Amino acid sequence: MDLLDMLLANIKMQLIKKNNKLLGDDFIIKKVSNGRFTNLEDWKKEYYKEVKAKGEKKDLLPLRLMVNKLPIMLN
Repeated sequence: MDLLDMLLANIKMQLIKKNNKLLGDDFIIKKVSNGRFTNLEDWKKEYYKEVKAKGEKKDLLPLRLMVNKLPIMLN
């Protein structure tokens, strides 16, 4: 049994004890985020903010494409 299998088995046992054998998004989000988030919606909002902030830090430039001789700007 490798480390991943042991971790999954541990989480499964916690699940059985705490969640009546139901594996929901909320349980997974709490485990993956070390309790930082309690539901999927909050996690998605924060993840989007973090990804956007990383993109803005990298000074990404707009992309200009030509399609059928018409310019298209992607910001």
